[in-house]
Amino acid sequence: MMADGIEIGDVRSDLSPVSLSLLFDNLRPTASDALGAGMAIGEVIDQMQRSLFEGIEIRHPAKPAAGS
Repeated sequence: MMADGIEIGDVRSDLSPVSLSLLFDNLRPTASDALGAGMAIGEVIDQMQRSLFEGIEIRHPAKPAAGS
């Protein structure tokens, strides 16, 4: 899945598919620990999704403002 994401350009290519898969696999026990520590399920889901998707997405350089 991660290799496919890299190939089509949806996922960062500077991290290996193995590293990305390990990141994903480690989010599951982290979510369980967060729930056990009393975090609300909605907050856990939001933070896990952001950690994964914002952490692996391709970063595009900011475009200069018009007239700069």
